[in-house]
Amino acid sequence: MGYHWSVLDLYGVSSSHELAELFLDSLLGKSLLEQLKARRIIQLAIKPFLFGGGICTIENLGFSMILNWPFQPQGNEYYATNFGHELFHTFQFNLDNMKPMWGESREELYKRMVNRIRKSKRYYRELENCAETFAFLWASYSDHRNQLEEFIDRFKNSVVDVQSL
Repeated sequence: MGYHWSVLDLYGVSSSHELAELFLDSLLGKSLLEQLKARRIIQLAIKPFLFGGGICTIENLGFSMILNWPFQPQGNEYYATNFGHELFHTFQFNLDNMKPMWGESREELYKRMVNRIRKSKRYYRELENCAETFAFLWASYSDHRNQLEEFIDRFKNSVVDVQSL
């Protein structure tokens, strides 16, 4: 029998692709700014970094997202998939009313994630594969890519307070 990712059971789906689609469905029809606010991204840094993107929590207030804006731009698709990948992780950490992925306190979650990753790289790979699936699905919408490109053009080289927009 193959590996079964237990997170799928929490959402009543049978694949990472279905889980990614479920999360994406909650964002469709929303503008980029509405998506940021719906996922409680309260800060977005668009600056040169050594990596494509990242996300962290700001206490229980929301998320700070980092999006690499290199001096030699790599194109609309590059930004869209990096953004989508990090957007997926907001569902993972779940600071809003959606069903929690693990249903634990943040401290318990971090301990469990570290232990699980140490014990099962397959579990971590499933999580990252789901993030990549979500990213490509999110980026497949030209409206998403276009709005993100406009946002980057407007705010590149800055840290944006999303709530003030």
